[in-house]
Amino acid sequence: MKPPPGGAAACVHCGAFGVPEHYHPLPAVAIAEGQNMTKQDQWFSSESQVYWCCKALIDGRTISHKTEIREVRGWRLGAIIHLLRSKYEWPIDVEYRGAENVAYYSLRPGTLLERLTYPPSAARLAPEGTA
Repeated sequence: MKPPPGGAAACVHCGAFGVPEHYHPLPAVAIAEGQNMTKQDQWFSSESQVYWCCKALIDGRTISHKTEIREVRGWRLGAIIHLLRSKYEWPIDVEYRGAENVAYYSLRPGTLLERLTYPPSAARLAPEGTA
């Protein structure tokens, strides 16, 4: 990306030129691990969204887009769930609730965590001795 005339500085996080100071959400990995980050360390990463989703599911939580938006300011939960189901064969259940049919996702009860295949960004969540 070329800077505009006048040499306006680019955002170190997203590369946007000539925009006022703007916010980059905390990475989901940091939030899931309870870390606090400085304003300079805030950024967005789809890999951290996958990590957050995997951690929430293996922790036995039921999550929705609203949960993801509230906790990690994410917006790709449906795509992440599809990836986990199709590529990694995670047994994820979906329940549609309310008049708007909001999807709520959870790991099927009785799932053996050591038998799951973990995406690279969530590999450290795998139980010891598994991958």
